[in-house]
Amino acid sequence: MKLVDFTVLDSARDWYCVTDSLMGGESGAQLLTLPEGYGLFSGLVSLANGGGFASVYLDFEPKDVSAYLGVELEISAPERLFKINLKDVVSKERHVYQARLGEVHSKQRHWCRYRIPFNHFVAMRRGLTAMAPPLDRFQVCGFGLVAGDGVEGEFSLAIRSISFYKH
Repeated sequence: MKLVDFTVLDSARDWYCVTDSLMGGESGAQLLTLPEGYGLFSGLVSLANGGGFASVYLDFEPKDVSAYLGVELEISAPERLFKINLKDVVSKERHVYQARLGEVHSKQRHWCRYRIPFNHFVAMRRGLTAMAPPLDRFQVCGFGLVAGDGVEGEFSLAIRSISFYKH
């Protein structure tokens, strides 16, 4: 089940940014759809003033993804650690379910499919593990991309699509 197809030019329209500026930090982020047929999540992570993360989110009507095994992203090899967040109707603003999107050291930009099983997602609140029930896969309603691995500097992640996979 495809969630986002960045080959569609307005596919980044409904995404919004959440950064450490909420707590006095100086990080920033954006998500753009490029005419070349992919989305670009980019920005700057700053550790100033206790900061350290930048993210973008897409909220959507609850989806039943219980028949799927996890999240699949078609991305260009990331050169740093990113995190993927999911929300369900119960968690909303209290916590997210987060998994790591590992880095790939490569001099060449190449597209790959990166899969993260649902059982790799852990409930998190403000960067700490949270006590929460498992992700309600019958009512998933939000997806996020996060740059916040404790490393300061510019970042970018090119994405063609985001889906839920079965096999």
